[in-house]
Amino acid sequence: MHTEKINNFLIFITSLYFSALISLINENLYDLLIGLLTIIFCTWIFYFSKKINTLSILTKFIFIIITLYYPFSLNFKITTPGVLTSILNTNRSEAIEFLNILNFYDLLFYATSFVFFIIYTVTKIKSKNKKKEILIILSLIYFYAIVDDSLSKIKNIYKTYSDYTKEINKIITSKNKKDNWEILKKTEQKDVVVVIIGESVNKNYLSIYGSEYETTPFLDKTLGTFYMNNVSPAGFTIESIPRYLAITRDNDIEYETNAVALANKAGYKTYWISNQGYAGDYETATSLISAKSDYVIYKNIFRHRFDYHESHSSNDFNLLKDFNEKIKENYKKVIFLHMLGSHNDFCKRVNNYGIKYETSLGKDFNCYLSSINLLDKFIENIYKKLKLENQKFSIIYFSDHGLHQVKTNNQIKLFHGDRSKENFDVPLFILRHNDNKKTFITETTSGFNFLHIFAKELGVETRNLKVHHPIKVLSQNKFIDYDDLP
Repeated sequence: MHTEKINNFLIFITSLYFSALISLINENLYDLLIGLLTIIFCTWIFYFSKKINTLSILTKFIFIIITLYYPFSLNFKITTPGVLTSILNTNRSEAIEFLNILNFYDLLFYATSFVFFIIYTVTKIKSKNKKKEILIILSLIYFYAIVDDSLSKIKNIYKTYSDYTKEINKIITSKNKKDNWEILKKTEQKDVVVVIIGESVNKNYLSIYGSEYETTPFLDKTLGTFYMNNVSPAGFTIESIPRYLAITRDNDIEYETNAVALANKAGYKTYWISNQGYAGDYETATSLISAKSDYVIYKNIFRHRFDYHESHSSNDFNLLKDFNEKIKENYKKVIFLHMLGSHNDFCKRVNNYGIKYETSLGKDFNCYLSSINLLDKFIENIYKKLKLENQKFSIIYFSDHGLHQVKTNNQIKLFHGDRSKENFDVPLFILRHNDNKKTFITETTSGFNFLHIFAKELGVETRNLKVHHPIKVLSQNKFIDYDDLP
C-alpha cells in the first residue's frame, strides 16, 4: 500500500510538470481557470492511462514531442510561415547554428524531462475500475480540445507548407518569363552602383543610428543619405528580399520584374556576388533574382540545400577580392553584394575579425556588436576603393530584417521573429561619390518602396513603380500596419 501511494504521488507530480509545460507552450497563454483545469485533466490522463496501453503510448509520444519542441518554442514558432519556410530552405550549417540557441538551462530542462519520463514509464497502477477508463477517454477529448490548439496548429503548418510549395512553383515558372519594365527616360548614370544586402542588422545597434556603442566609426564621419526609420517588408530573409528587389502588388510578387532586370534594361552590366549559401538557380526567390545577373558568383556552393560547407563560417571580406577585380572592368555596372552580415551565430561571423567589445551583456551580444563593426569596415573598404578608382558611384545598403532582443540574467540575446518593431527596424543609407553633406531622412520609409530609390540611383524613370502607403509589414503570414506592432 505504501509503494502504491508513492507511485501515485510520483505520477501526480509528473502530470503537474507535464501539464504546466503544455500550458507554457501555448502561444496565447490560457487564463488561470483554464490552466488549472488543464492540470487536473492532464493528471487524470497520466494517472489512468497506465491501464490502457494505447493511451499510455500516446501520452509518452506527446510528452516526447512537446519536450523536444519547448525550448525552441520560447523564441521560434514552428507555425510562423517565415520560420517554416526558412527551415525548408536552410542548409546544414544554418541548422547547426539554429541548435546553438540552446543554453545550459535548456539542457537542464531536457535532463529533468528525461527523469520525469522514466518515472512515468516505470510506475504501475493496479485498478479495475471501468468508470475510470471512461473518465480517461472523456478527459482525453477535453485534453485535445483545449491544449495548445493542436489541431489548429497542424492545419496552420499544412497551409503554410501548401502556400510555400505554390510559391516555389511560381518561382520556377518565372524563370522563363520576360520582365515588364518600361523605362521612360534615362538621366545621368553612374559608372557603378553597388547594392549591399545585409543580414539580420537592427539599426539600433549602429552608432550612426544613435547606438551608445561606437560600432560604425566610418559611417559616423562619412557624408551620405541615411534613412533613419526604414522598415523591412518582412521579418525573415526568404520573405523580405524578394519584396525589396521585385515588383510587389499586395502579396503577389512579380519575380521576373526585379532590380537586376531593371539594371540590365538600363544598360548596366550586372554582377551578383554572394557570401550566402547556394543550392541552385531556382531554389529560392533570391536565387532566381540573382540568376538574372550577367555574372553570378557564390562563395558557398552546396551540392544540395542541406550540405555543409566550412567556408559558410567565413566573414564577408571574402567578397572584396571579386569586387576589386570586377570594379576595374570598363563599362557601367551594378554590383550586388549579399553578405552573411550578422547571421547567427554571431561569433562565427567575426571568427577571423575578432570580438571588439567587452560589455557585461554577454559574449553573444559582444559578437553581434562586432559584426556591426565588421559591416562598417566592409563598407569603408568598398567606399575607399571606389574613390581610389575615381569612379562616379552610389553605394546603397539595406538589411533584409532586424532582430529582437531578449534580456535574461543580465545578458542580451537577439533572435529572428516578426512580432515586434525591432524585427523590422533596419538601416538603409546611400553613399555617393559627390555627396557634400550628411542628410538624415526621418520620415518612415518602407522596403516595399526600395525600387524607387534604386531606379533613381540608376538614373532611370519607369512607369512600373507605385508608392506603397501606409507602411505595411508581413507578420504571421498577413499584412498589418507597422504602427500596430509592439
